[in-house]
Amino acid sequence: MTPRRKYTTGGRRLGMAVVCAFVVGTVRPVDGQTMENTLVAWRTGQTAAAQSVGALPMRETSELITETARGKRTWRIVSGMRLQVMQGRAERRMEAMRVGDRDIDLNSGEDPQRRPRRPIRSDLERAADALLAPHTLVDLLEPIGDPSMETYEGIQVVRIHTVAKEDTTVDHITWDFDAASGRLVHLRGVVRAGDRGTLAVEVGFRREGSADLPVWSRSDGSFQFRRRTRTYTVLVESEARYELAGDTL
Repeated sequence: MTPRRKYTTGGRRLGMAVVCAFVVGTVRPVDGQTMENTLVAWRTGQTAAAQSVGALPMRETSELITETARGKRTWRIVSGMRLQVMQGRAERRMEAMRVGDRDIDLNSGEDPQRRPRRPIRSDLERAADALLAPHTLVDLLEPIGDPSMETYEGIQVVRIHTVAKEDTTVDHITWDFDAASGRLVHLRGVVRAGDRGTLAVEVGFRREGSADLPVWSRSDGSFQFRRRTRTYTVLVESEARYELAGDTL
């Protein structure tokens, strides 16, 4: 699976209230500005945009491959999603699921235990979701090494490496900021669910007004789960794309 780098909003537009809330100053890295100041200035702008929005309705389309000792499975899941931009949290409602060549009935009664579930551990998925609104993580991280000028997808970027200050679900993040505008273009990081799972995650962003919003993500890793007295390991690869939507939840 190869992630798509460009997405449209399918003709949808943010409401005027959302657009106005995002019209805040653009962060521009300048000579002599420290890495920490660059991150804090960007975080401040993103937080100001997020405060008036609360949650963004989006549609997530994800494709996954899971592998266990019993073999591989492919998944395609379409979900309505609210991205809680202030909390770095995503709320989803599955709208369609396909496993292999079989469509799954999502309306399988009132018993929650019998309803189809997403194929990744929920605590690991929550840790990865925080990278969709990464301004919420800046205070948990500290820069290491020196920033570097790199080229990503034809864009000159300032690359900054950060690691967790203490034991959290985020191990480290590498940030790519547009050298001309200061917008966040891309990040990659590692998240954990204790000793029960690890994911390497990449996210691509697009600027809407002055907000840097996710447009695609890619992850791979593994996690464990217990069934009766046995512990199983699952390998997983996933890709997702995100589109601004109407009221999806």
